[in-house]
Amino acid sequence: MHVNFRSLHRALAELDPELRGSGRTVFFKECRVVHEPEQLKNVQSELVIVPAQLVRAVHSLPAAAGYICVNQPGQSVPEDAVPNDTQMLLVTSELAFETLVQRVRECLLAPYRYDEMKEGLLDALAKGESLSKLLGLASRYMGNPFVIFDNNFSVLAHSIPDDMEIPEARKVAERRSANLDVLIKLRDTGDLGKIQNDETQPSMTNLPNGYQKMTCALSVGHRHIGILCYYNYQKPFCPEDEELVDYVRRIACAYFQRGNFNHTDLWSPCEYFVNQLLNNDYTDTFVDQFKERLGLSFPAQITALLISAAPSERKRKNVPTTLIAQALRGWFSGGCICVLEDSVLCLCATKKCDEAAKPELWADIRAFLKENRLFLGMSDSFSRLSRLQEYYAQADHALTTGIACNPQDMVYPYRAYTLYHMIKLLAEHGDVMRFCHPAIETLRAYDKEYKTEYLECLRVYLECNGSIADCAQRYFMHYNSIKYRLKVIQSVCGVDLRDPNVFVQLYLSFKILEVEQKMEGYDQTTLLNLKLLDSLE
Repeated sequence: MHVNFRSLHRALAELDPELRGSGRTVFFKECRVVHEPEQLKNVQSELVIVPAQLVRAVHSLPAAAGYICVNQPGQSVPEDAVPNDTQMLLVTSELAFETLVQRVRECLLAPYRYDEMKEGLLDALAKGESLSKLLGLASRYMGNPFVIFDNNFSVLAHSIPDDMEIPEARKVAERRSANLDVLIKLRDTGDLGKIQNDETQPSMTNLPNGYQKMTCALSVGHRHIGILCYYNYQKPFCPEDEELVDYVRRIACAYFQRGNFNHTDLWSPCEYFVNQLLNNDYTDTFVDQFKERLGLSFPAQITALLISAAPSERKRKNVPTTLIAQALRGWFSGGCICVLEDSVLCLCATKKCDEAAKPELWADIRAFLKENRLFLGMSDSFSRLSRLQEYYAQADHALTTGIACNPQDMVYPYRAYTLYHMIKLLAEHGDVMRFCHPAIETLRAYDKEYKTEYLECLRVYLECNGSIADCAQRYFMHYNSIKYRLKVIQSVCGVDLRDPNVFVQLYLSFKILEVEQKMEGYDQTTLLNLKLLDSLE
């Protein structure tokens, strides 16, 4: 084993040591703690830790690989007690001798523990562990938490312990974003761009709460993708930390290089704002103040558009989010574009979402979706940004259900799938088929017995809003023929189709059947596709 005394001196700096010796590297076979003079025998190749009173008690110490003398304040050690060719480090502290010995041993073994940490990080990276697990592994060895922010200062991963009580750390872990006040200050001082584009070694920053952090940029190739921060929340920084933080940086960059990391090039106040609304519940008053501090403005009426690919492509992380974001910025120049994990969200003026009023715009959008095998979900119009989570869920549901039920459409307004959403919510609380009108099952059994198609006739009649003429046109049949069929249906089922309550119940029953059939087939197909992808991987 070996140790450089000058490095050891720096590692023990918080104990107020005084350095003696040249600071050269010392090679030793064993580190021994000595309490009695008779134990000072055959120590030529050993690193010896002794209390200072023992040094004063003997005339001259025998030659050893090196000595570490632990001294109490106000005491002195004779200059001639240590042979000229032997190094000695004098550590002066009020701490107990055993405590200091433990601290010294930790410092001696630190380089070997760090080698173990590097090997562990490489193994974890090769096994495909998550970024949070990689940071947690590094923190176990180094003693302090890491946080990785993307360019929009949202938290990608962190190793902040659950029991850490430092308010700033808890806020970052819970809100999964950097502190708003810090970002505004950095933006106003012009330091934001410098931090995001600095690719040098880790730099030290003093924090307002009295702690410090090391910061370094993360990049893949020439693309800047985020920032790695290391905080001294649990123990003071030591000299080796800068080198080790840089090693963790390289591990994180290797992690991102292996995956399809979606990123923005620079901090976008609008994107930061939307991310916060999606992940936190805020009052209208707070949202207005938040928006004002960031200098943002939104249209009076907003619609949320969500674009993504089919589930199998999402599983493979094969969603061209950068391409989607660029296209959306061209179509909705005044909108807010937010790149999410496997989709892109756009908040734009509702008037631009009227396909009839903007035929050229929506023709371009549909052509883009078709060319790239993408789909678009559209929420209802809204004005209260504090309810963004609700309208994002609408767009997401329209997207998911639309792909399952009508993949050829590509654009799915939520209004067209509201009933589907209601049925899906009912299904989450039990068997939704129990809400079907009993006439459905009666007519199904009648058709099976008498080889008729009255159930389908009833479905078309309901879809035609009760118009016999429209139903006859759909069926290419005479008006009276449809009228006769409807008379038989009412007689067999014991219902009056002129009753609005009966009409709505029957229409809803057919929607339940449609959702159950299409979603079941969609889920089975998706499951097969995902299993195939897993087998290929």
